[in-house]
Amino acid sequence: MKTILLSVVMLSVCGWTVTAADQVEILYVSQSKGIGNQVDVVGEISNGCPVAVQVKMRVTARDGNGVVMATTIFYPASTRRIAAHATYPFDYFVCLKPDQNYEQVGKVEVTIDEVTE
Repeated sequence: MKTILLSVVMLSVCGWTVTAADQVEILYVSQSKGIGNQVDVVGEISNGCPVAVQVKMRVTARDGNGVVMATTIFYPASTRRIAAHATYPFDYFVCLKPDQNYEQVGKVEVTIDEVTE
């Protein structure tokens, strides 16, 4: 079994002054080898904002030297908003190039790029 370092970056943003309870954050993330040259990422986010929000996230796979192998942007709730004070699971993937494989991945980063009302 291969162990890969996962990096999770949180964005604490709501339309109001941010407090400890008013934030959007990644609760957990796990990753595995997907079909073919895909890296699957599964996790859950929490909306601590007092309103429903739309969340834009990014998955980036890097090799052992930190060079970007692949990246993709996704919206975990698609066109819907995540309800206030709710959690939302996500399952997404990033496709590596045809000449790359899962064993070359050194780090997978999952970030919240944008939160909008």
